[in-house]
Amino acid sequence: MMDKTLFELPGMRGALALLGLGTLAKAACIVVMSLALGALLTGLWEGGALAGLMGLVVAFLAGFLGQQAVTAVEDARLSSWAQGQTARLRRSLLERVFDTRGRLVRDEGTAAVTSGALEGMDQIDNYLRTILPKMVEVVVVPLACLVAAACFDGLSAAILAVSFPVIIFFMILIGNEARDRAEAQFGVYQRMSNHFIDTLRGIDTLAAFGAAKSYEDTVWRVSERFRVATMGTLKVATLSGAVLDLIATLGVAAVAVMLGFRLVDGSVSLLTGLTCLVLAPEFYKPVRAFASDFHASLDGKTALAHVMALVAAPAPASYTHLDVYKGQGKAVAGCSPAGAA
Repeated sequence: MMDKTLFELPGMRGALALLGLGTLAKAACIVVMSLALGALLTGLWEGGALAGLMGLVVAFLAGFLGQQAVTAVEDARLSSWAQGQTARLRRSLLERVFDTRGRLVRDEGTAAVTSGALEGMDQIDNYLRTILPKMVEVVVVPLACLVAAACFDGLSAAILAVSFPVIIFFMILIGNEARDRAEAQFGVYQRMSNHFIDTLRGIDTLAAFGAAKSYEDTVWRVSERFRVATMGTLKVATLSGAVLDLIATLGVAAVAVMLGFRLVDGSVSLLTGLTCLVLAPEFYKPVRAFASDFHASLDGKTALAHVMALVAAPAPASYTHLDVYKGQGKAVAGCSPAGAA
């Protein structure tokens, strides 16, 4: 879901560096919480007093509070950066509209440019807030959990390592289909928006010629095409989320089953089993979070590409429309009656 268009935004590398450091800190907190929780439950199971295990409780709380603090700082900084980027893109889009002397609105349609400056900016803002931390977490957190699990149990780490490429494969496979459908849906949305604006502008003319009633069918057909395109995109996005969630659930179940068998025969300790069992859901958690925001990311990605294309629209020639009209007026004024005839 992350494309090269994002790297054209100012401050993108700094934002990624900040997210990378923050995600590493959160991954460390997750590992600390998993280890502390596994050791705490093992100690309680073996009959240890809670007072003697307070250090593990403090370690778990420290990891939890540290993760929440890092998340709060990341959200605040990323929110400020995303708002700055959307404000810059909106300003650039409006400047391009005036620089092209209205030609951009004429070529793309009033509704397309307006929706890009209003609704499109909200989608871009949501996209920047969502996709960057999710993509960094998908890379960093599973790797940290995998290393921690490998230190305790090689088989559990192998199960996690084998399942992750499968998840990536389905993410790419379904993501490409969802991307194509989202782009097609956006095109239908633009046509519907432009058609709606044109209808409002010409409603008096339609009413004057008695064509307003018959035009209802045209409006319905355009709206129905957008509904069908939207439902098709939602189906693919929902399918992608369900597939990724299913693979993650099966991965956690496989780790739990294998740990259960080996706990029974005594080949692994309770501490190892509990720690790996806590790490397994954390390994797949970024994938689940990514799947839950998949459709919002698609809308934001398409909106960003559209706005960037509008901003990059070429400027017209140096003359203005007023100059053209003046030139035509001079030509008409210089014509002789015979020539006019």
